[in-house]
Amino acid sequence: MFAYAAIAFFLGSLVFVLLNFLYKNTEAYAAKFGEVAKFKRVPANLEMANLGSNHAKYGFNYDGLGVNGFNFALGPQYPWYDLALLKTYARHLKKGCHVLIVLPAAIFCCGDNCWETDKYYHFLPRGRIKDFSWRKKIGAIFPLLAHPGQVRRLLKDIPSESLVENTPAHCEKEAIARRDGWIKQFGLRDMVSANFSEDHLRNFEKAVALVSQMIDFCRENAFRPVLVIPPASAALQKIMGEEFLRVALYENIRKANVGHAPVLDYLHDARFSAPSLYINSAFLNDSGAVLFTRAVYDDLQLPSPPHA
Repeated sequence: MFAYAAIAFFLGSLVFVLLNFLYKNTEAYAAKFGEVAKFKRVPANLEMANLGSNHAKYGFNYDGLGVNGFNFALGPQYPWYDLALLKTYARHLKKGCHVLIVLPAAIFCCGDNCWETDKYYHFLPRGRIKDFSWRKKIGAIFPLLAHPGQVRRLLKDIPSESLVENTPAHCEKEAIARRDGWIKQFGLRDMVSANFSEDHLRNFEKAVALVSQMIDFCRENAFRPVLVIPPASAALQKIMGEEFLRVALYENIRKANVGHAPVLDYLHDARFSAPSLYINSAFLNDSGAVLFTRAVYDDLQLPSPPHA
């Protein structure tokens, strides 16, 4: 009887492992966790590296630039994990490496509990994961244990991602939808005025402290921190008010930048306003990323960056 039970357990375990293996080769899995594979091949002696969320993930491409660079951005990514990644992979950075701390318009608005953390269990050490959970760690190894319903993707996978042509009309429509999504996600009243709640002010303080810590860490390790405000399409620019940006973005950058790191501001840069450079209203496409990365690189070669 025991032998039959042991065989059944062994066969059941084998099937379970096989199903997880097959699921990890689906488009559904790749869409959620495929981007973490890059952390298995981080180069050594990096001369340029960026942190950040989706704006940076899509915005930087170091290919053909003639510099040893790496894009550490994930989407979405809160500054807490920017700092965790910086500390974890500091050994891969060359002394004097330019570390680009990318700060899009609404990054200071959200608290540290509004980002999913499952992806970090695939490559960060336990001590660098906020509120570490063994359940999530095991789920990273066996994803069907954490999300058993995804077994259906073995029968019907999701289609590969296909991009819609980002025409001016599409870009305008997407910008409005994105603004409405940010307002809902971050609990904002709008993205025009400077009407922020006490919760937002606390979120500002937390994110400001994290950016300051990144700057300090770079200085302590002989890296060169650079604060980068990424570009936005003209459609997205016009729905973000001056007062909102002044309080939510620029004042927080000023408070965080106690180390007086260079600030490169491309938010309203006319070179990057055309929808043809974006996959939507906010994130650059491949062509846009090449142009933008080159612009940042060129600006960093100047003794006094023109956008500081």
